[in-house]
Amino acid sequence: MEVSGPLSEQPSVLIRHSRAFHSLITRVGRPLRPTAKAKPPPPGPRGKSAAPDSDELAEAASAESVAEDVEVLSDDELADELQELRARASAAEASLQAAEDATQLQKDKFLRLNADWENYRKRTAAEQTRARTDAKGDVVKQLLPLVDSFELARGQLQPQTDGELKIDSAYQGVYKQMVDLMKAIGVVPVPGEGQPFDPNVHDAIMREPSEEVPDSTVLQVLRRGFTIGEKLLRPAMVKVSFSEAPAAPAASASGNGAAAAAAAAATADVADEVKDAAMDS
Repeated sequence: MEVSGPLSEQPSVLIRHSRAFHSLITRVGRPLRPTAKAKPPPPGPRGKSAAPDSDELAEAASAESVAEDVEVLSDDELADELQELRARASAAEASLQAAEDATQLQKDKFLRLNADWENYRKRTAAEQTRARTDAKGDVVKQLLPLVDSFELARGQLQPQTDGELKIDSAYQGVYKQMVDLMKAIGVVPVPGEGQPFDPNVHDAIMREPSEEVPDSTVLQVLRRGFTIGEKLLRPAMVKVSFSEAPAAPAASASGNGAAAAAAAAATADVADEVKDAAMDS
């Protein structure tokens, strides 16, 4: 029901109209009593009748209009209406659950794709780093004989005159420049003298008895080895120590010192046959 005319401009009239409608709804199912005729307004001062208030007239008109539109429903019709509302609610809940399931499925797919992408990114970065390291290592490996020649010349030259000292100084400058360049690209020499023998980075070609250091200790580096990153460019040729005294019985068959000594001995026995060739190179 629409309120037109002057009533639409008065909010108080609309509020009273809703109150009248609510009071009529609460009386649904009860027999509507006939509306009593409005009593004439009490006489005003000097015997004149007071004019009816416009708000009271609007409220009475709204109540009469709502009463005409009220339709009383039977119990069966109310039950059918309730059943239909319940069916709609069930359908809405099913639709909401389906939407939540679809959302969760898409979320799981996104998380899996994100994890796959992260693994691919890390694997690709590692492969690129390994490829760059391998490329650098291949180049440096070709330059290692030049490093050996510089170190051999440094050990044999004994400058005495001013001219020889100038040549030696120039040679040392070139050698230092080459060493700094290799350090800059990540080339690191293998640990040498005084270090325990490590078959992973050392190649024992000579053995020497010694009571001053523990067994399987590197006594001398005959040719330096180098690594770049985690890659071994070449092992170091070394001379290792051993003790001539009878060894005490080992408490356990597994030990780093015993394993290193056995590896050094086996390697030295094989390398003794090629010692002369290695020294000439």
